[in-house]
Amino acid sequence: LHEAQKIVEQVSLLGSKAVIITNEKITELYGHPLCQAMMDGGVEAYLLTLPDGEQHKTRQTKEFLEDQM
Repeated sequence: LHEAQKIVEQVSLLGSKAVIITNEKITELYGHPLCQAMMDGGVEAYLLTLPDGEQHKTRQTKEFLEDQM
């Protein structure tokens, strides 16, 4: 996450809120730290975690994500 500061700066230029969508494996490695870096940088950040696997990339999952946002 050495690039986290650059990401936060770029997101800040676009707005004050961000949603990070990732899978279970990546959430622990990068999702939580990136979300925290965004919040520390003044961005209202949310983390949505999906199960791993292609079988979860469905219209139902898309609907779930839209409902969460």
